[in-house]
Amino acid sequence: MARPSQTFPASLDALPLVLACVDECREGVDADTLMRARIAVEELFMNFVCHGGAQGNSLQAWLEVRCDSGRLNVSFEDSAAPFDPFADLVHASEGLDQPLELRSEGGVGRLLIKQLADSACYSRSDGRNCIELVFSPRTQMEQSTAL
Repeated sequence: MARPSQTFPASLDALPLVLACVDECREGVDADTLMRARIAVEELFMNFVCHGGAQGNSLQAWLEVRCDSGRLNVSFEDSAAPFDPFADLVHASEGLDQPLELRSEGGVGRLLIKQLADSACYSRSDGRNCIELVFSPRTQMEQSTAL
């Protein structure tokens, strides 16, 4: 079932409303799928708020969550400067082998989103960053080996 797209300001105060939008699809979706979607959407929104521009400006995010046969399809858009969160993930993953104090900041959340979602893609349209994520139910074996 499709949920109408909802609009959120670039404010940390909006995070509970963003997560409530994801939670509207809890019926018919297993707990693991819902949790993976919540974590990924929270990471996207927090990156948008913290790195997309100063809080309190006119930046906005749009979120649409669609439920279909136990699968969640998430569309997250924002009006921040162009940024592909899935670009250059090889560089971010290489840093994970280094001791924490030697790692450069950033990238781990983007890797997490990519691992949590079964499909993740980025595009830019009409002045918006557009991210499409798909979360499908996973078997117990897939759940234990996914991370």
